[in-house]
Amino acid sequence: GRVQVMARTQTQLFDQARIEAFVEQALDSHAVVLALHGGGGSCPAIEPLLAGLDRARAAGQPVPRLHVQSAGGDGEALLLAREHSDGLEDGTYQTLFSYLRHSGPENLASALAFLEFLVLGQGQPPPPAAPIPREGAYHPDLGLVADIGAYVRERLDPARPRIGLWFFQGSWLNGNLE
Repeated sequence: GRVQVMARTQTQLFDQARIEAFVEQALDSHAVVLALHGGGGSCPAIEPLLAGLDRARAAGQPVPRLHVQSAGGDGEALLLAREHSDGLEDGTYQTLFSYLRHSGPENLASALAFLEFLVLGQGQPPPPAAPIPREGAYHPDLGLVADIGAYVRERLDPARPRIGLWFFQGSWLNGNLE
């Protein structure tokens, strides 16, 4: 693809050297997305990153587009998003928020394509975020089966045993079903 992604987790930013390296790479990027799960404390680099963005802006240097994704009822992350995220005034924040909130491989690909569209100004924006199914069945050969009744009528042999396995939705969304 055309987009290079650098991702870090909270536990990977365990010392000052790693935090500084992350901030340096982030400031050299076109866009930075922070998915906070527990406020600013869930990202050890948030304060140095915000300070670096402020210094770069004060010096007239280009800065990456910043998107702070708040999750659930995380009030602190929501305040950080409102205070520091780009795109609040033109609606692009909400578009990116929607791709990431709905999750799944297609929405993640659209989020990256949307960021590429925003920062490079090339091509067309991707289609709106697609809500993920909240229920259904999965078959390794068919993927998501939304109409379970039709699946049972058309695909199952009543003379053979049936075994259903329940698994976490995140496993399906992340393609982790092998």
